Amino acid sequence: MEEKLYKFIRNHEKNKFLNYYIQLGSISKAAKKTKISRQTHYLWLDDEKYKEAYEKARQMAGDLLEEEAYRRAVDGTLKP
Repeated sequence: MEEKLYKFIRNHEKNKFLNYYIQLGSISKAAKKTKISRQTHYLWLDDEKYKEAYEKARQMAGDLLEEEAYRRAVDGTLKP
């Protein structure tokens, strides 16, 4: 199954980071995966368009984490 990539912002590197952030739910893990420093992400937040895109991605990441927490509470921690 092919993963859906979201187009948040025109900059490829920033967009790639945001997509990994959604999947991984962690700034540190997304930074490591995209081979940037965490500080780079925080510097990017000075860009208003990136900041808006990050807020959307943050909400999506939170939704996925909430869904996973619910799944584990209802179905347990073992995946079928």
